[in-house]
Amino acid sequence: MKTGIPSSPKPSRALCLTGLLAALPFTACSSDEQKPPEPPAESKVPCAGLKTGLEAGVPATLSDTGLYQDFAARTLAPGVREFTPRYPLWSDSAQKRRFVQLPDGCHIDTSDMDHWVLPVGARLWKEFAVDGKLVETRFIARHGAGPEDFILGAYAWRADGSDADYVRYGAVNPLGTQHSIPAAKDCKSCHSYLPEQALGFSALQLDHDGTGVTLGTLAAEGRLTVPPTERFTVPGNSVEAAALGYLHSNCGNCHHPQGIEFNNVFDLRLSVKDKTVADTGTYRTAVNVPVEKFVTPGVNLRIDPGNAEQSCVHHRMTIRGTVEQMPPTASRAVDLEGKALIQAWIDGMK
Repeated sequence: MKTGIPSSPKPSRALCLTGLLAALPFTACSSDEQKPPEPPAESKVPCAGLKTGLEAGVPATLSDTGLYQDFAARTLAPGVREFTPRYPLWSDSAQKRRFVQLPDGCHIDTSDMDHWVLPVGARLWKEFAVDGKLVETRFIARHGAGPEDFILGAYAWRADGSDADYVRYGAVNPLGTQHSIPAAKDCKSCHSYLPEQALGFSALQLDHDGTGVTLGTLAAEGRLTVPPTERFTVPGNSVEAAALGYLHSNCGNCHHPQGIEFNNVFDLRLSVKDKTVADTGTYRTAVNVPVEKFVTPGVNLRIDPGNAEQSCVHHRMTIRGTVEQMPPTASRAVDLEGKALIQAWIDGMK
């Protein structure tokens, strides 16, 4: 089973967004296809007045979240579509599927491509299976225009598969697996550091040529207030790009300027503006930068070029079961492929 190192399709330079965008007028003028909705005139939270039915709080069961039209048959509800981020989060080898539903006629405010503003009514789910057995589905939804108007919750599947129940305080070893379901406070500890809160649904993560919802499909459907005019590639050679993408997805949700506080900024999050490896926050704030917290003898730099074993970024991702482990929650197994990737990248630095 492959774990850790991103296996999602990489962007093909043969596919040009300008060509895609040029095709949009044809789609809009087609007599037998519905026109995509026009973008709003100004950049605010899209569809701010929409009633979502979620104002009362987290639904008690997964069947109440709107994921399935026919729960028993696992038939997705209308408008619910699958998507895959280019750089997935490590989840102890669990098999995952992700779904999104955007309300009809509503756009995503993409005036800042690094931080999308989802419309009120947007819903996302992430499904976890261990050895083919469904154990958890996570849910995030925007129910209002306020910065905190998001629902975040995790659902534990029943043994008979008849439904899944909201578990506010999480669960350990559900259905006899080694999986861990996070508590509601743990969900917020990662998601609330960034205004978009839906962390894997972004321009950089969706800019690939795979199946399901991608940056290209959203642009073609007229869902973006500001369509992209270029491809968003991660800088560097194949190892550098994969390592930077891995850290972005697995570490950058907390380690960025608006996240965990450090005396010296620690930014492992990528930007669509990054054109070279040296431009990235990872390079600028980690390479040859001293460790501030959890100092381990012999591990003095966040990234020590050419020496992964003495680099804190590499060291802490190899630890489980202590306060030093990274990520700090929802993982009990070291990502061996991810570890090897980061080691190869750091050891290859000059």
